[in-house]
Amino acid sequence: MKKLHIFILPMLCMIMSGCGSENEKPDLEVKKKVFESSTSEKNETSKEEMRGDETAQGETSKEDEAEVDRTENGFSYVDLRGVEFVFCSGAGAWSTYLTISEDGSFEGLYNDSDMGDTGEGYPNGTRYSCKFSGHLSKLTKTDDLTYTAELIDIAYEEPVGKEEYLDGVRYIYSDAYGLDNAGTLYFYLPGTKREDLSEDCLMWVGQAMYDDAYNPVDELRFVCLYNKDAEEAFYSYNVVENFLRSFRFYEEQEKEYLDQLQSLVTQMEMTENAYKRFELWDLALNEEWRILMKVLSPEEKEKLRAEEREWVAQKDEAVKEAGAGAEGGSMQPMLENDAAAEITKARVYELKEILENRD
Repeated sequence: MKKLHIFILPMLCMIMSGCGSENEKPDLEVKKKVFESSTSEKNETSKEEMRGDETAQGETSKEDEAEVDRTENGFSYVDLRGVEFVFCSGAGAWSTYLTISEDGSFEGLYNDSDMGDTGEGYPNGTRYSCKFSGHLSKLTKTDDLTYTAELIDIAYEEPVGKEEYLDGVRYIYSDAYGLDNAGTLYFYLPGTKREDLSEDCLMWVGQAMYDDAYNPVDELRFVCLYNKDAEEAFYSYNVVENFLRSFRFYEEQEKEYLDQLQSLVTQMEMTENAYKRFELWDLALNEEWRILMKVLSPEEKEKLRAEEREWVAQKDEAVKEAGAGAEGGSMQPMLENDAAAEITKARVYELKEILENRD
């Protein structure tokens, strides 16, 4: 099922992770489901996001250690801040996403779907999934463009092989495809020539070796993570740049909803339309938040978390006030949804400015 070598341009896999290309427009429901399954970070600040100075100090210490390693080696895990690795097939079949922190710890998500695999209790198909985390050893320099690290450990949120049924779908929890049987992992840096990569490695990342105009190139423009033991390879992309490139998806989708609104006649339809607009911008906000938590310094994170707590309180109050004039009436939900959409949209653009102005 998943062991098919199907290749596409990098942007298509990014679409499946919640990002658009110049010529493709991702389906909102697919985008929403993939995003929700790949992160537990919400804009309404989770418990982890509310951690205080102790966590911030710990993160600073890890970063300092990584900066020392960068000085000694020339390349360190610090250089992977804001970078996500992806190992995927075409046609939206399966994908594994991986991020590596400054101290060598990592976390990721693997997803695969077979909606045709149905049965009693799961008429809506079968999904294979796992959330995982672990640690890599200190990087070892092989040459100027090649580094290696050992996989120290890997743990899973759910036991491998466990099955459960939710909303008519059978979920089968598996291992991390792409890191299976991993021992020594190879990091090939931008500038690595095509001829210096093995055929097995190129089998996975060769079709991602394109420039911005989709012309093939002879050297890597991204960091390649190669699991030699399993002959599997990830390519990487900058999450900030990718989000900003795909941002127009949200704007175009909102325009469609607003155009549809002109022809709606029932209160139920208008309420649903307002909720869809809120849901759209809430999705964008959650995606921005996830990215910001990857790229900001500990001090910047704490400052933003404080701002977010205040913003959430103000938003809830403003939404309540928007519906107060029609309290108990059929228009109340529409007015509240419309206010939530506009307030959330404004916040999305505020956070977008932070991303755009980062060095």
